[in-house]
Amino acid sequence: MKISRSPHFIRITTIFGAITLILCLWLTVFVYWTSVHDELLWLQSSMHYGRSTPSFHNKNHKGALGAVEHVVDALISGAVTPQIGAVLENAEQYDTESKTQPPGNHDAGKLSHENNEAINPSKHLINKSSAIEPEVHVIFSTDCSDYQNWQSVTLFYSALMCGQQGKITRIASGCSDIEIADLDKTYQKLYPEHYRIGNAGGQGQDGLTFRVHYTPDFKHDEKTHQKYAFYNKPRGLKHWLANAVPSIPANEVVALLDPDMIFLRPLTANVRSDPTKMYNKKLFFDKSGNSIKEMQDFVVTGRPVAQLYGLGGPWADDHHKKFNRTRICGPGSACLQVSQFDAEQYYSVGPPYLATRTDFDRIAKTWVDFVPKVYEQYPYLLAEMYAYSMAAAHEKLPHLSMYHYMVSNSEGGGEGWEYVDDLEDVCEQPSSLVEVPGQPTHIGNVRVERFYEGKPLPVLFHYCQHFSITPELSFYKGAHRDASSMSCETKPYPMCLPDTVGKHIDFKQHVRGTDIYKSTRKKKRGGFAVNIIHTILNRAISFYQKRVCS
Repeated sequence: MKISRSPHFIRITTIFGAITLILCLWLTVFVYWTSVHDELLWLQSSMHYGRSTPSFHNKNHKGALGAVEHVVDALISGAVTPQIGAVLENAEQYDTESKTQPPGNHDAGKLSHENNEAINPSKHLINKSSAIEPEVHVIFSTDCSDYQNWQSVTLFYSALMCGQQGKITRIASGCSDIEIADLDKTYQKLYPEHYRIGNAGGQGQDGLTFRVHYTPDFKHDEKTHQKYAFYNKPRGLKHWLANAVPSIPANEVVALLDPDMIFLRPLTANVRSDPTKMYNKKLFFDKSGNSIKEMQDFVVTGRPVAQLYGLGGPWADDHHKKFNRTRICGPGSACLQVSQFDAEQYYSVGPPYLATRTDFDRIAKTWVDFVPKVYEQYPYLLAEMYAYSMAAAHEKLPHLSMYHYMVSNSEGGGEGWEYVDDLEDVCEQPSSLVEVPGQPTHIGNVRVERFYEGKPLPVLFHYCQHFSITPELSFYKGAHRDASSMSCETKPYPMCLPDTVGKHIDFKQHVRGTDIYKSTRKKKRGGFAVNIIHTILNRAISFYQKRVCS
């Protein structure tokens, strides 16, 4: 029997279906915005405590949720509403010394074994190179302030303690003659076995050599008459490349660090042989796990490597209000041909940057040229990092972005926090190395000791954030700006205790009227960070007091 439906029934059914569809879309938007709201709440905390800002880019969403994502992306970039974009920019200005930003691509930044399995050369790649691993020359840029003097002593000491090999050069800009004499005298007392001035003395003892390269103060730009502290970084690099004594060979691998970094493991030019290293897997394998591109064995000319940072690729968006790349890079530049996807995959990087001297010559020249132009359009903290990305793109030098080189932002992905999450006791003290042929047990008079020996760990700890276990047990480098941080009177820092980071502590932060509870994972990461920085600082202070103050 044929069933007839009245127009009234059809009308009601249509309305009901429309309401159901609207509710589904609303629920989708609500779920997504809830997750974004949580990150915005953390952003408020970041601004209050001087932490870096989280990213909102997640390219895994499909369908309606993906459409919502593009709206949120537009909101954040300021394309629809400038308020959220302004919040992000203000957060960048809050701590003028914090340089690390969390990952801008959670797809690339997830640190799960499922998404980023360790490299297995025997399974995926054929090692066609028989080259000998090149030595790494570590450099870092500073001014001559007490603030960066104690960071430099700490970096040098951590290199001694972990068994770093090769050369380490501090590029110090703007030092007076008196400051130069004082620094040289201090370093000769601290590291008589390793510190060298120019060509005098040859190589340091046990394969580790420290030097300081002095440059003029580059903070002021003569053309724009603007002051920007981080002009020192690209200009100091260019000055060192041209004037270093002894000179730097063309094929020497150079690693550019920040001064607020601590060595946890030796930094080498090896890229793929260590099975614990993490990298952006989708650049080398398709969805079926088949190799689509071969990774190099070492850092070589034309193939630089760096740590993934959450810069993203806003400069590759031709509609972005803060980046006019045609004006920055110039007509015909290869920088203009880079898609936003490629900008995020190959140029969203930061310290440590590893490249040969030949590649750094090219990058430094263009970087120096681009920084004032970027800063004119984007007068914020990260201008020099975006200028580096654009300079590398201009020079057609895409970087392999690695995840394991450092940890910094305990809330971010794309860093080596997975190693930390796997530790049982984040308050463990460093232990001496078991004697292994070819590995030194001492560097000078310092016994080689490493945290969590025998377990994978990030190469560097970047302490540019605010780290805490409890309000009383925390560390923020911005609170230690004068000479008292590394002096004959400096007292040791309190040490991390295992029960302090236990699951039973319900630690919360009160930020702008809102209680933000720390997750167990975040407490664990905070405990790791405080333990590392306080242990290394205490040892560096004791070392300083014994050698300089006695």
